[in-house]
Amino acid sequence: MLSSGEVQEILIGTPKGHSLSATQFSISDKNLRTVIISSATGVLQNFYRKFVTYLASLGYIVFTFDYYGVGKSGSDMERLKSNELDLKSGGSNDQATIVAFAKERYPQSEPILITHSIGGQILGFNPNYRHFDKIAIKVVTGAILRDGIF
Repeated sequence: MLSSGEVQEILIGTPKGHSLSATQFSISDKNLRTVIISSATGVLQNFYRKFVTYLASLGYIVFTFDYYGVGKSGSDMERLKSNELDLKSGGSNDQATIVAFAKERYPQSEPILITHSIGGQILGFNPNYRHFDKIAIKVVTGAILRDGIF
């Protein structure tokens, strides 16, 4: 388990004027290999904590984040009601912001992007895609059949 000194909660401003809640997990910054987790729709960054802890134990510097309007990146209801951001903004604004932040913090690192569902699909809108060394996309679609019931 990571200590509180190895987990840093960060609030990052975006070009669209809102803030994203992100978390950096690291045991050491000697590796200088960064991983960014881009989550599925509505999935909180905390969902990936066990996986991220494992990656940090291997020496990776890992960033997770909540998209605007989700979890700790949420906003008040009135602001969300007037929200003009769309799916494209998840890649062009939110995902791009966390990539730029990680690259600014660790400029010599070429980040690895690990995505889940929509996190991979919005990559096409991310103008910072050139910064990635590797990309792993996990997309799950459709219903799950369990005991013959969807």
